[in-house]
Amino acid sequence: MYKRGEKRDTITKSEKGGEFFGLENQFIRTQILLGQEAREKLGRSKVAVFGVGGVGGYVAEALARCGVGAFELIDRDQVSVSNLNRQIIATWSTVGMDKTEAMARRIHDINPGAQVAQRKCFYLPETADQFDFTQYDYVVDAVDTVTAKIEIIMQAQRAGVPVISSMGAGNKMDPSKFEAADIYKTSVDPLARVMRRELKKRGVKDNGDGTYLYKGYTYDGTVYTVDVQVTDNGDGTITAETAKAADASGTPEGGETPASASYKFTNAYDADGTLKLDAEKVFKNGTLHGGEFTFKLMDADGEELQSKTNDAAGNVSFNLITYSMKDLKNSPFTYTVMEVPGTRTDVKYDATVYTVTVELKDNGDGTLEVTKTVDNGGELKFVNEQLNVETTVTIGGEKVLKGRKLKEGEFKFVLADENGKWVDTATNDASGNFTFKPITYKLFDLKGEKSKVYTYGISEVK
Repeated sequence: MYKRGEKRDTITKSEKGGEFFGLENQFIRTQILLGQEAREKLGRSKVAVFGVGGVGGYVAEALARCGVGAFELIDRDQVSVSNLNRQIIATWSTVGMDKTEAMARRIHDINPGAQVAQRKCFYLPETADQFDFTQYDYVVDAVDTVTAKIEIIMQAQRAGVPVISSMGAGNKMDPSKFEAADIYKTSVDPLARVMRRELKKRGVKDNGDGTYLYKGYTYDGTVYTVDVQVTDNGDGTITAETAKAADASGTPEGGETPASASYKFTNAYDADGTLKLDAEKVFKNGTLHGGEFTFKLMDADGEELQSKTNDAAGNVSFNLITYSMKDLKNSPFTYTVMEVPGTRTDVKYDATVYTVTVELKDNGDGTLEVTKTVDNGGELKFVNEQLNVETTVTIGGEKVLKGRKLKEGEFKFVLADENGKWVDTATNDASGNFTFKPITYKLFDLKGEKSKVYTYGISEVK
């Protein structure tokens, strides 16, 4: 079985039309572009392609045309008619064929010397132990499910193998918007957002500097090349000695002796956690508007850290506070949250000052457990009250009787609202005047409006 980094024979050279054909000629353009050493490295490389469909098929073909020497193709699907519009392996002659088989045939048509292993299965967490990632030089994640994508990335990082993962590009029309970036630097794409969240939960991150972060530990990604020279001394003995240890760039790292100190791997540990503080604003007897009231978050010394206003639903959200390992020695932290008193004379402001205590604990997996305790009931709730601001109006009329003198209380009148509901009744006095009881209006009745018109009807009761 082909192993990672193993040399293979090139394809058989042949003559065709007087022109010499072979590996050297087939990949000469790649060599001109990248150099002979890089071209030879591609020929010694083994790439695992998880998912041989719309993305994985094109990736595998491009790698084959670049001269990659060995592949492991992982997919359980068969080519279907619906694949014909976009998948490079899909033709009428391959419909119904296993995708790994169709891809393997294309690779061999391009480079008969390439070694192709087929794994006709779906990669899932429950099948992960069937794969040895250390045999790969590079991993391509072109699968659809989030659980499989996460597991592939985690296994690749554990093995110290670089991995590239495809995100969501379906139904997109502008290829100029496509970017290759660290997963933590992606934006817009919903799938990438889920991957960022899930990978962060698991403490996985590529630092982009030759190290990678896994569960809080920054692992040294250095790969040393060690040459051991064995010499026949000519006296019936042989000796073996190591040359200078060199990293992947060829830079010597130590002396010429085989001391373990020559091969130094430096790891580091860090952990982080976040605090989310939210408050609730209630406006009793009033109509709450977004941005109407202001709240402050302060540290133990009374220094203001953040200032926020409520939204129309009464939510007050402070920015996340992030902690790292260096903060652990200062735990617990104390904060205070209060409402900033306003200037409105018709509002009674909540003067409560809440104390929030935050304790940190290292979970040992790159995360900090952040526990908050809030006094005065355990929740940040501020209740303001709209005070009684009111006014009254008095409505009345006159009764005129022709032909004789009017008697007091002789006629009855009703005041009704716009829905026909009686508000009050009144009778005339001796002069013919009648007056309904005063109607009281409160600021609360406006329900946040600047003004409001109330319509009434006055009629005589027969």
